[in-house]
Amino acid sequence: MYYNIIYSEKTPFRYVKKKSKDYFAGKDYLFKNGVFMHMNLDNVFMIDKNRIHIHVPESIESQVLVNHYLKTIFNDNMIGIEQPVQPGDIALKSVKHVVI
Repeated sequence: MYYNIIYSEKTPFRYVKKKSKDYFAGKDYLFKNGVFMHMNLDNVFMIDKNRIHIHVPESIESQVLVNHYLKTIFNDNMIGIEQPVQPGDIALKSVKHVVI
């Protein structure tokens, strides 16, 4: 599954990058140039200015990971999603979002 997350300019890029580093610290993720890649799975989180590109397999565990990651980084702040959201999508269940 692919997620293109757009966040507000009011949320600094350095904040998102630091929170992401803290979130993935101690987990099986490698970090280089704003990209977090899992060592064994096909999970990739790429952080750009005002965007986060996420690629994870279509599994419940991956969707729960994406949900927890977004909830940790953005709390109750509104984010934008660039693609249509599937009705049973767990990844965006508890995150305030708008489809763009």
